[in-house]
Amino acid sequence: MIRRFLLLALLLLALPTLVHAQDTLTFDELKAGTVGAGNTPYLFQMTIPLAGTYEIVVAEIDPGLAPQIMVLSSSGAPVVMVSNPTGATSIAETIEFPQAGQYILSIDSATGVTGRFVVQLRAGAQITPPTPLSVGQTLTPTLASGQSERFSLNADPQNMLMLTVSGQVSIALTDSNGTTYAQFSPLLAGGSINVPPGATSFILTITNEVQPNAVVVSVMLTLGDAVGAPAPVEVVATLPPGATAQPQP
Repeated sequence: MIRRFLLLALLLLALPTLVHAQDTLTFDELKAGTVGAGNTPYLFQMTIPLAGTYEIVVAEIDPGLAPQIMVLSSSGAPVVMVSNPTGATSIAETIEFPQAGQYILSIDSATGVTGRFVVQLRAGAQITPPTPLSVGQTLTPTLASGQSERFSLNADPQNMLMLTVSGQVSIALTDSNGTTYAQFSPLLAGGSINVPPGATSFILTITNEVQPNAVVVSVMLTLGDAVGAPAPVEVVATLPPGATAQPQP
């Protein structure tokens, strides 16, 4: 794992040079590549037309390569890392791409050796677009066990916004670049998030992770007071009935 993170750090440092040297991978084509000496990763550029799930399949040609993959955004931000701790000869991973655009696929060896591989990118299912959430609006979706729903919202240029979610679900608020602003455990009963003024767009994802039955959730966005300068995002969790707040070690 430490070697994997060191490789990621070296890849990010070298990314401006490597971006111009990478191969191109299109849908359904079988493409061969070689992991270089010193476990130098082989890079592909991928164009994802729609946000959704896509499958990446990699198989070794030279025995003992044990391929593993990493997907990065065009700016070099990691999207997902798929290691190969058992040294399997091939891996097939379904990856969710949050938005359309250019991505980089990096393939290296779990055993640190040089060798050839073959890779294929397969189309999957498109992600349902998030439901727009406006100021003054309250939505009450019903989530079955394991189901998720996404909402989109924009910060107000001059006013603080209050985003309130009620229900025993997990909550995650991210911006358009995938940066996490707030996250709540499904063991809580919701919470409130103060969104500072600005021009940032957000995605709210709620998921019924722990309840075996369907859960009715309340999602509400209200307008706060005008402020002079942007303030940090503030989060306030809501405990479920009968629970008490306890310090964590």
